[in-house]
Amino acid sequence: MEKHAMSDVLLCEKKSLKNRSLANINSLKQRGSILVYYLSLLALLALIISYSFNASRISSEKTRLQNTSDAAAFSVATVESRDLNFKAYTNRAMVANQVAIAQSISIVSWARFIDRFVSNLSHITSFFPPLRAVFAGISSAVSSAVRGLDSAINVVIFGINFLEQQLSNAQQIHHLGTVLMAREIFTNVVKKNDPDVDRSITLQHSLFIQRYLKNHESFTQRYSPEKVTRTLRSRSRQKYTENKNRMDEFRSVTLRSRDGFSRNRTYNWMGTVYIPFDFRVKIQKTGGSELTGSSRKPDEHGNYYTWSAMDTMAFHGSYYRCSWTSGCGWRSWREFLPVAWGAAATGGERPFDFFRGLGGRNRYANSYRVNRWASRLAALEFNRNGSTGVFNGLRAFYDIKEDGLISEAPGVAVLLTKPHGNSGVRTSKYTDFGSGSSNLDVEGAGGLHKNRLSALSQAVPYFSRPNGINVFRRSDRLREYGNLYNPFWQPRLSKLEDKNRMLRLAATLL
Repeated sequence: MEKHAMSDVLLCEKKSLKNRSLANINSLKQRGSILVYYLSLLALLALIISYSFNASRISSEKTRLQNTSDAAAFSVATVESRDLNFKAYTNRAMVANQVAIAQSISIVSWARFIDRFVSNLSHITSFFPPLRAVFAGISSAVSSAVRGLDSAINVVIFGINFLEQQLSNAQQIHHLGTVLMAREIFTNVVKKNDPDVDRSITLQHSLFIQRYLKNHESFTQRYSPEKVTRTLRSRSRQKYTENKNRMDEFRSVTLRSRDGFSRNRTYNWMGTVYIPFDFRVKIQKTGGSELTGSSRKPDEHGNYYTWSAMDTMAFHGSYYRCSWTSGCGWRSWREFLPVAWGAAATGGERPFDFFRGLGGRNRYANSYRVNRWASRLAALEFNRNGSTGVFNGLRAFYDIKEDGLISEAPGVAVLLTKPHGNSGVRTSKYTDFGSGSSNLDVEGAGGLHKNRLSALSQAVPYFSRPNGINVFRRSDRLREYGNLYNPFWQPRLSKLEDKNRMLRLAATLL
């Protein structure tokens, strides 16, 4: 009995040990399967983190690259705007200088007119001994003052003439230097904003340089009075017409800018005096300044070379008559006695017929038409006195080439790229974590075109005169369009003019 009991106990212990070993084996199997799940989860998390890192990195670099591209395009457009404003400032300065010459010639003509008036008065009073000495002294003093004034005006006109040439040269130098300045500023802006950008494209590439130069050269053009000649007209009618139209516009702006004294010095010196019983008399003063051609340059067509002025005064009379045909009434006024006269011109003009031929009957505020005899005396006296100052006429200047209402210049388009790698867009592939792994290639899945990030931008100079500011507002409150006489050009970003063409060009270069 005892043996059977012992065997049962041993059997139970063996079964218990067997069950424990089976439980341990099952436990080990369960632990191994969880580890596989853990490893799979870690791999998935690594991929998610890598994807998030790449997406964040590419998005950040793309934003940075686009901002750099916008800044570079805006900077180049700023340089272009400065060039346009510089041309506007210098054009205004040249117009102001021309007005100063007109004022100077007007003063000389008016001074010679006063000198002649005092001299004629001295001759009249010479028959009255009490007044002879007084007016003779006044006449001598006035003549000396006029000679001194003439010498001073000579120096002034010479200086203005020299300054005009320098302003014209400065326009040309600045126009040519703008391209170099734009390229330098573009490089500096890109380098400081994002040093990893590949600068071998954009303004460094020949295609972009050609496009930028074409826009820079096509918007404005240099016009010269030296191209308004009979010789050029026979060779190239188109160039002759283009230059003549723009030079005529510049001349028109200059003439409209004259002050009242230079433009018109015509008035009635005194009211009408009636002399019994059928005669009336008045003193008519005429005078003005004009920009005319030159008798010394027969090949030139334009009226761009000589500032001239004339001042005259004469008695005019009118009779009251009756006739069978016209009835009774006052007849037209007629000049019958010149009182005073004076004339001046720049550029070495001397011929007697200069004022009538190039000046014209209706110029000098109708001096030749109103005071015909006094005007002829003024021309004769000018022939003896000679011209005042050295003046070479209007200078070459820049103006907008295209006609019509323009508010925007062509501007510049910019393409920036950045390589995918350690020196550019550094994604997880180029870290220690993803080094050598082809599964982390963003370009392989179409994320980066030809392993590069790229950004396109365009900026343009546009014209906008602020009407909200009293200092700059036009007196007529009308909108002013683009021109090179007022410096209101400024840059702004704009939509690409031909985006598809730019994208094709970018695809070719990348």
